[in-house]
Amino acid sequence: MDIPKPKKLDKPLFEIKEDSIVKANGAGYYYCQTVPEYPAERAEKRDDRKAKYVYLHRAVYERSYGFIDEKNFQVDHIDGNKENNSLENLRICQLGDHQKSHTERGNHFWEKSPMNKKRTASANDLVQGTLKLYFGSI
Repeated sequence: MDIPKPKKLDKPLFEIKEDSIVKANGAGYYYCQTVPEYPAERAEKRDDRKAKYVYLHRAVYERSYGFIDEKNFQVDHIDGNKENNSLENLRICQLGDHQKSHTERGNHFWEKSPMNKKRTASANDLVQGTLKLYFGSI
């Protein structure tokens, strides 16, 4: 699938509420709210907040270029700095390429995810149990 060439909109889709920008939990990304409100089906509910939020880097990009096909593409920080949310530092890329760019920059995001740590521990327990079953003590 080809990456669509961004074409700047004549006017922004929405404004970012500056007083709504908050740092995300652990991953280093920032969240924000928009006016008018970002479409509910595209925003996410944070556990620590009542309102719906969107990633700041995604809002900055989509504000100027329009909504992206979120099933196939993501907005990436070109320099890898999650605090640099300037439009010039953002690009759209395919999902696999986005993960690859993180890995090449040394960000092994899957190791940081609490969900993956739980899964890894469970998978490890399963492997150990299977080995014990077939080979006795290991």
